[in-house]
Amino acid sequence: MEDTKDALVKVLGGTDSSTSSFRIVDGGMHGSSTMENDRKIIGPRIVHSRNCDDDDDDHENDTVSTTNDDAATDTEVIVLNESLHLLEDDVVAVVVCGVEGDPCKSLDVLRESSNKNGGKIKKIIPLWTCASIVESSSLFSQDISTKMTNCEVDISNTLSNDAGSEKVSLLVVDNSAQEVTLAILFSIFGSVWNRKRLFASHRFAIIVPTTSDEENYKAWRRNFLVLIREKITYRPLSLANLVIKKKSTGGVSSTPVHTMSVLSIYDSKFFLHLNEMISNFNGHTTTADIMEVESIYDGLPPPQVGPFRPKIFTPDDYDLQGGKEQLAAQKSMGRQSLYQFEISNSNSVPASALKTALEHSISEMEWDLIKDVQYFADGIGDGIVVVGIFSGGNVVTVWDGNSHIDVNLFSLDESEDLRYKFSTVFTKFLRKEVARKITLALSDTHPRGTGRVVSFPVGN
Repeated sequence: MEDTKDALVKVLGGTDSSTSSFRIVDGGMHGSSTMENDRKIIGPRIVHSRNCDDDDDDHENDTVSTTNDDAATDTEVIVLNESLHLLEDDVVAVVVCGVEGDPCKSLDVLRESSNKNGGKIKKIIPLWTCASIVESSSLFSQDISTKMTNCEVDISNTLSNDAGSEKVSLLVVDNSAQEVTLAILFSIFGSVWNRKRLFASHRFAIIVPTTSDEENYKAWRRNFLVLIREKITYRPLSLANLVIKKKSTGGVSSTPVHTMSVLSIYDSKFFLHLNEMISNFNGHTTTADIMEVESIYDGLPPPQVGPFRPKIFTPDDYDLQGGKEQLAAQKSMGRQSLYQFEISNSNSVPASALKTALEHSISEMEWDLIKDVQYFADGIGDGIVVVGIFSGGNVVTVWDGNSHIDVNLFSLDESEDLRYKFSTVFTKFLRKEVARKITLALSDTHPRGTGRVVSFPVGN
């Protein structure tokens, strides 16, 4: 492409310093010898999600000597420990557990972390399911509203008394937690008075830890975070869903083996702290798991405080001198129009059909051909290229071998009506030749000329 451009500039007597150009990427060609490589180097690279740091290929072949159960335990331990990066020091943590006496893994992990490291975690408060509603049958009793009210008072008192003068900055929802306990906690959190009285107003986080059991990761755990997010609404607030996948010699598995969610409030640098947490997790060599961000939902911009006095700016309030000089230097000498047509149920488009459709279109446009329309089908892949050169311009038509037809039209006539007329005429004749539905999917147009021309004169 560069060699072709240089040759064109030279034959027209131009120089590189006096020439400007830009590249247009079309739909490509199926079956070409360079197709797979072209996918990697041409056009935008669409990636669903990626880590902020490059993967360290040196660890791809690392082996893990632990059993699957040990690896799962290691993963959950590391996740909870690394989640402390989302918080400041002297964390007062509350762990929502199930029935007292039953296992509560998150509570054990945080206690062990506090004993080993100290400093970061100042106090840990377990919240067990209230004794009055432990049995599932009690949820359907006539006095359930009274029981839940009393339970809410008990939980509120536990948070207030056990935290003392401190405020809770971390809330962990263990997999053993019961839905009714979260409903009561949501009621407490929904009160502005309770929220200010019990929970920290800076870098507060709620974490639903990892689980490899999809059934155990019930929707209501994440919905608890969604409902609280709706209560707070305004930034700084972020709800992040994370997935943990297995890393192996062949790469990273596409199927998550663990899922977790984090709701962060009052942290203006949440993305920095989240990146630190993920990087540290992925840097551990004791696990073959890789953590990635699945999705993040931000809060709304906070309302403006005080009277709203917007200022309306007119074009003359800006410095337009540079733009006016560039506009004056533009000289449009022709119009380039790009079209992409979609063919329904397309397996093959005969070269003769595409050639005939273009010939009829040129004839109806009343353009005089300089040379007969030519088509090329050998050595370029599965598709066809058809070229027509007429006295006032040229047209190149490409069928990609599948369902797209790209048309590149250049005309010395800059009329916008001509552009629309050609797309209508070409669609009509192509539909007749291939006997299939033809749809104009994309259309774009550019001026061609000198002075770095980027726009048409007013009226065109």
